[in-house]
Amino acid sequence: LRLLRTGAPAAACLRLGTSAGTGSRRAMALYHTEERGQPCSQNYRLFFKNVTGHYISPFHDIPLKVNSKEENGIPMKKARNDEYEIATKEPMNPIKQYVKDGKLRYVANIFPYKGYIWNYGTLPQTWEDPHEKDKSTNCFGDNDPIDVCEIGSKILSCGEVIHVKILGILALIDEGETDWKLIAINVNDPEASKFHDIDDVKKFKPGYLEATLNWFRLYKVPDGK
Repeated sequence: LRLLRTGAPAAACLRLGTSAGTGSRRAMALYHTEERGQPCSQNYRLFFKNVTGHYISPFHDIPLKVNSKEENGIPMKKARNDEYEIATKEPMNPIKQYVKDGKLRYVANIFPYKGYIWNYGTLPQTWEDPHEKDKSTNCFGDNDPIDVCEIGSKILSCGEVIHVKILGILALIDEGETDWKLIAINVNDPEASKFHDIDDVKKFKPGYLEATLNWFRLYKVPDGK
């Protein structure tokens, strides 16, 4: 695990699945979601529509950049155990619950936390190339969008589109693949103005980065990995 400082601008983050605050309303006004199937089932899907009612892909059609200082993100979960992902191989790329070996996947509780300890999501229009070896990790990409750990105070809804400020980046090697995790904060979080880089996370949220590193080290241990 390697945590790096970054001066990257903010982006739009897509949350992969819990109530929207004022910070997300401007972004979400441009997009709507439509549920199909029963939550916590293999047939559940969350589709996206634009303001005209046309179906869009959260992977391809939501822009990465909001402006020179912000990016879009799509959050999925915080304080929950069910694990979601963008269905990159399905038409329109809806959000679905992650399935492995024919079973729905749930992340374990890493004491003293329950489920994810941040709003966990992804950046649209990003991808970790499985055919390109990363110079920092010497491993190939995991064939997924780049993940975001949003550290704001609000629990967001699955599929909510928010604007985030990137503070740092964590390099993981997960089962032999490069898996970058961006540390970011919702630009409309009440405390967002205090955060400018990874040192501010250490200053204003002492122990949070250490908890994040520990979480990623341990969350697959119950699966025997």
